[in-house]
Amino acid sequence: MTLYEGQQYLLPCKVHGYPVPSYFWSHDGSLVVDIDVKVRVNNYLFFSNAKSSHSGWYTCTASNVHGTISHSVYVDVVSGKSVALFSNLRGQHLAQFYPLDL
Repeated sequence: MTLYEGQQYLLPCKVHGYPVPSYFWSHDGSLVVDIDVKVRVNNYLFFSNAKSSHSGWYTCTASNVHGTISHSVYVDVVSGKSVALFSNLRGQHLAQFYPLDL
């Protein structure tokens, strides 16, 4: 997936299980620890200000007594001219950026 520098984005991780699984997000194999990338309610990873350093593999891992499962996605943060469309998703004010070809 491609994000633009400065973009906000919610990356979902749908996890269901019994007992309720614990989960964590990693970036290129290390736990996500970044002031601009936070784990939100319902396992969403929130990019508040995408930067090129955020590019890489993001993996959501969930586990309980029955096992562990992971899913990964590659995030590519690029620079360039874009236009933002703002929306309100369940109380979250988000901007979606689209490239401009001038």
